Order: sequence, then C-alpha cells, then structure tokens
Amino acid sequence: METAENIVREAVDEAAPEITASHLEHVTSHAVALVPAGQSGERFRQVLADIRPDLTWHFLTTAEELCLYREELLPLTDLPHLGPIGRQAYHELLTSDHPPHSRMDVTWIQPSDPPLI
Repeated sequence: METAENIVREAVDEAAPEITASHLEHVTSHAVALVPAGQSGERFRQVLADIRPDLTWHFLTTAEELCLYREELLPLTDLPHLGPIGRQAYHELLTSDHPPHSRMDVTWIQPSDPPLI
C-alpha cells in the first residue's frame, strides 16, 4: 500500500516539465504549490519541502484546492531541438526590431519614458 508521502512524491514528479534541462548547469527550477490554509496546509508544505528540497518552492494559500506546478527556466538556445540554424535566427532576432518573444504581425514600438498616453 502506498503511503501519502509516496503519492505526493509521485505527484511532484509528474508535475515536472516534459522538456528537462537537467544536463545544463544554469537552469533554475521552480515549483508552485497551492495548499489549503491551516494545519493541514502547513503540514503539506513541510512534506513538499522535505520530499524535494532541491526545488525552489513558492507556496500560495487557497480555500480547499491542491495544485502543483513546476517549470525550468532555460535559454531557448539551449533547447536541443533548436539546432544551429534556429540559434542563428534567434540571435538575429534579438538585435532586430522584432524581439523573438513578441508577435511578428504587430509593429513593435519601444516603450517611451514618460509614456505617450
């Protein structure tokens, strides 16, 4: 029979991103847990921290819900499927009028100081 701790460990592991970057040194892993208020929520926070002390946990309090979310922050150029042509295009976009993290069909206007509005 599975213990509650094993079930929680499995849920944390299943919340991991499908694309992992464990082979990279500069990857930052984050984990968010929504837990109920009160003693049960505090105990659950402690269990999560004990199970995966290697993760940076961010805890939020909810009325009754439980939710786990995990992500790894890594540069796009470190994704194995990007390839040399994709890396080159990404670096070219970084220096263009259309940053790679914005829509290409919308004209980019650099924010002004003070705002125009």
